[in-house]
Amino acid sequence: MQELPSNVRIKIQDGISKIHSGEINEDDFELILIRLREYIPDNNIIKEISHFVAHHNRDSGATFNSFYKKYCRMQAYLKYQFNNEKLNLERSLEKWEFDFIIFQLNNLGNKEENNKEVEKVKRYIRKENGKYFVQQRDIPKIISILKYAFSFIKIEPLFSSELIISDFKETLKVNNLQFDNEKVDKFQNGIILAILVLIHKKYFYSMERKIGQAFVNISNFDKEKSSTIELQGDVNLGEIQMRTTLIETNILAEEGILQNLYILDSNSKSFDTNANLTLIDNKLSRLN
Repeated sequence: MQELPSNVRIKIQDGISKIHSGEINEDDFELILIRLREYIPDNNIIKEISHFVAHHNRDSGATFNSFYKKYCRMQAYLKYQFNNEKLNLERSLEKWEFDFIIFQLNNLGNKEENNKEVEKVKRYIRKENGKYFVQQRDIPKIISILKYAFSFIKIEPLFSSELIISDFKETLKVNNLQFDNEKVDKFQNGIILAILVLIHKKYFYSMERKIGQAFVNISNFDKEKSSTIELQGDVNLGEIQMRTTLIETNILAEEGILQNLYILDSNSKSFDTNANLTLIDNKLSRLN
């Protein structure tokens, strides 16, 4: 990892001062992310968020991979659980089916065993012209592994706000940036909301095909007292769209603050996920 240049360090410290004062907005945090981007440790979610902010629409990286895993799991759920189809190895497998199998096997508890099973699947499932095939004679060698992979489907949020704040602090530490831990904790909602606004209405692509869109929304909207602000996503599954949580937060959706983001009609009230959002005084607002 490169060492942070002194001129960049000064500018990032200025952004950190805004966090300490509670005056951070999405533009301030975007500058922090862009300036830090090349100096963030690998396997740190802040690195991926900074790439997402810089490139807007994602077809690679940790956020894309996590979203793509959700896409594969939802496809599998729809096909093999909801529609109750049977796994048929006499036909070719789609790319998402092959990737789903690998994702599932990587979720097993024993890493050494995971690697053995994954290598066996890769050995016997062969790619030809974008499709994946198993030779008839090889089916008995991996059928039990594949049946197990399709027997459980976990669909979980990509990230929590706690993980984001933890990785943000770690990024500041490894770059020897000065920050007040208590103040970052105190104003962490502003950081999370800034990130949600920056990713709001961005797209995910796979092989140049749009497979989903991220947007800010309210969870459990009908239960206003327990509603929280989230980053959600619509995953495109052919003619069907399924909605899922991408980033969970503990930020309560206070009605007075978000009133201008509600859509009202004679029968119901809903959050306007198509609104252009900005952050003012650590609160979401509509950008006119």
